[in-house]
Amino acid sequence: MILGWSAIQQLFLPHSFSTMPNLTYFKLLLIFLLEWPLFASSAPTSPAGPSSKSSQTVDSWFRQYFIVDLTCNTRRGEIEKGFSDIFVLAEVTQHISEDSVPYQHYFLSRKQDPHELDIVRNMAKSILVNGNSNKKIIIKCPITGVKGIARTPFREMDSPEMSLSSLYFKFPTFSSRPFTNAGWCTPPPHNLNQFTSQGQIGYHEITHFEHIVKYALELSAVTADARVLTNKRGTFDFFMTKTNRATPLTASQSVRILLIQWEEYLSGKIKNISKPGYYPDEVAQSHALAAAETFFHQKCQPHGWDPIQVFPPEPQDVQSDLKYDYYGKKTNSG
Repeated sequence: MILGWSAIQQLFLPHSFSTMPNLTYFKLLLIFLLEWPLFASSAPTSPAGPSSKSSQTVDSWFRQYFIVDLTCNTRRGEIEKGFSDIFVLAEVTQHISEDSVPYQHYFLSRKQDPHELDIVRNMAKSILVNGNSNKKIIIKCPITGVKGIARTPFREMDSPEMSLSSLYFKFPTFSSRPFTNAGWCTPPPHNLNQFTSQGQIGYHEITHFEHIVKYALELSAVTADARVLTNKRGTFDFFMTKTNRATPLTASQSVRILLIQWEEYLSGKIKNISKPGYYPDEVAQSHALAAAETFFHQKCQPHGWDPIQVFPPEPQDVQSDLKYDYYGKKTNSG
């Protein structure tokens, strides 16, 4: 409690003043002691320095939810960097807007489907808390047996596993380039093939886990009959082929077309059109690309990033990129 001077005077009886030789000093000391909290609270403070809270959170997230297998011992530092980018993508995507271009590239509006936006946001939230599960995700680096970039088992085990091939480590992390026009934030048009990162690949793969998806659906209050497929397992890979040709489209092209098919189906303007086999939120690449586009839009907007001019890679883009073994990775994150 802070006392004013009039209140302090009331603390002393009139006859007591004559008995205190150092009265003035005593009064000043008492005022100082009683009023000091007010002075201290109004004193200027030095500006706070940069906080390390975010990096500590990333570190604790990785330690709490992941186990690096002995097969990855020599690459542990690289894995931690790549997986910290998954965390960054999830933090951004949990707040994705229905009005944003990245969202509209891959997902239905709330008017078209009442669940989609919630599922996309809650998928990110589920990743941040490992599906509210006690499970540990085991990261392995087998020398052989992984076709393409990364793989997760079709059916989830008590200890879910993600296997990373040597190809995975050829992709950059967010920290490997500056966020400038000379680094990540190149001028438009933006070919997504040039922005594939370890974080995007990991985000894609982690949505395959059953416990991640089921918690996202639980947070979204989605009933089993609304999402029959993903209530039984995690997200799916989805590929289409060019009309009348055997050449497969890339996963990135396929998920853009999947959204168009849904919009055509829901519009009712095209007769005899079948309902698509998957909802956009049931496909891993839709989540991964929406997350990546949202992230780069935020980071590169000051450098002229145009979200409308973001395009999926063509098969020839992937085949000409030396990082890819395209035909070996058709069931993965392309």
